[in-house]
Amino acid sequence: MNAVSALVEPIPAPSGPFPGPPFARDELLHEVFAATAEKFPDRGAIRLIHPNPESPRLNSYTYRELRAQAAKFAHYLRARGVRRGDRVLVWLPRSLDQYMTLFGVLEAGAAYVPVDWSIPAERVMYIAEESEAFAIVTEAERCKGFPPNVQAIVIDAEIGKIAAAQPAPLTRAETGSRPDDLAYLIYTSGSTVRPEGVMIRHRNICFQIRSEASILGVTEHDKVYAGASLAFDVSVEEMWEPSSMVPSSWSAPRPSPRPALISPKRWARRVSPSGAQSPPCSR
Repeated sequence: MNAVSALVEPIPAPSGPFPGPPFARDELLHEVFAATAEKFPDRGAIRLIHPNPESPRLNSYTYRELRAQAAKFAHYLRARGVRRGDRVLVWLPRSLDQYMTLFGVLEAGAAYVPVDWSIPAERVMYIAEESEAFAIVTEAERCKGFPPNVQAIVIDAEIGKIAAAQPAPLTRAETGSRPDDLAYLIYTSGSTVRPEGVMIRHRNICFQIRSEASILGVTEHDKVYAGASLAFDVSVEEMWEPSSMVPSSWSAPRPSPRPALISPKRWARRVSPSGAQSPPCSR
């Protein structure tokens, strides 16, 4: 028995039935989220565990709010020239803007390329060039030294324009997106060699999250602790599976210059997750 399970009440085994086959469907990754948002618009979608008390920005979104923000960002991206098949590199600190950005990139018809906020700029620039990124979404403090053929989208400077964009979701008829299109391109850490990218299509990842969520028995009462970097493939499970079948609350830690040290007992009391992919503390 690990430290967390010893400190919280045992979680009853799933009793089912849970949505099952067909797991392979004619759908796009962001459409999985949109379907849940249509059914449960006012349920909590995501919240920050440690919001910045000095920030005027929201620290949580309902499904309705997150979908509207993603749609606005998608329209903004289309106005910047983003089209089906483009790759958009996402270099942002842990925040709600990360999720708005990923959902918006997909809805605009493009694929996202996540990189960790802490990696060296030189590695980010290599990934931008190697992935043939159309744009890099980042914050003002990191907006320098970008390849000349890559657009810089400075999200903290453009937030007013994004907020003024249309909230109506974009459709396949408008973007031309198809299930065999690229959904995201994720890179290895590149700590010992140059980073290498793996391309994941909508069809493949939709199959994975639907089948795995069914196996895990996700219910509308569950919460998922989202502690992994978006550049790590575990984040796909933490982010997309909760929205694949039923509404669930997501939790994300605040950005930190060093790993957060938090006791399992405090973590369990604060989040009370039904399941977690990532360890609650590190040294």
